[in-house]
Amino acid sequence: LKMRACIKERDYAEALNVLRIADRVNARMINMAFTARVERGHGVASATSQMFAECSSHDVKPSTAMHNNVLAALSHRGSPEEVLAWVARMLESEIRLDCVAANMVIKAHCAAGHLQEAVTLLTDMMRSERPNLPKPDAVSFNTLIAALAQAGQADKAETLLYTMADTGLIPDALSFTGVITGFANSAQARLKPHASSQLTPCPCTSRLVPHALYLTPCTSRLASRLTAS
Repeated sequence: LKMRACIKERDYAEALNVLRIADRVNARMINMAFTARVERGHGVASATSQMFAECSSHDVKPSTAMHNNVLAALSHRGSPEEVLAWVARMLESEIRLDCVAANMVIKAHCAAGHLQEAVTLLTDMMRSERPNLPKPDAVSFNTLIAALAQAGQADKAETLLYTMADTGLIPDALSFTGVITGFANSAQARLKPHASSQLTPCPCTSRLVPHALYLTPCTSRLASRLTAS
């Protein structure tokens, strides 16, 4: 309890001291020590090595929570390649991914430009015959929708939005914004320089957008869904 209080108060040095002087050490304490080291500026790789060393010295089995904690740290501080390499290690250790972890993998694939891999993972998450994978949530879809839109694949982003709705999830503002942004970028790229000043209010966003975008089928369908809701 004292160690958790230190972490909450961001007194990471004292949290590590609690671990050092403790008579009994458990997996949760070792996991919190990893967090303390990373927050103090230690590299994720170094903190991970120390975490596993402490597990060995105290005869503690590395937990799923420890693996997920490292994954979260890499997702925030490491490269996409480091995230994917760590996930591969988790799978080799038969650590089952939860939805948060799977979403980090989707994010890493998108950041690395591996859009097809991200699509494949999301598809596998939707399949009932893959019980080892979690069911996707809104974050799963929105992450990939935004990446597809940014990559100029607005049609695929739109298709994914409708797939999201078909699974029973309700598309939110991020879902629609991602698709609309993708079509906006595509429309602007097609516009001639002198036509870029032709602006028409768009009823589904209440903003000024290029006239070419206002006429796209996508925005008409999205506007219908928005007004219907």
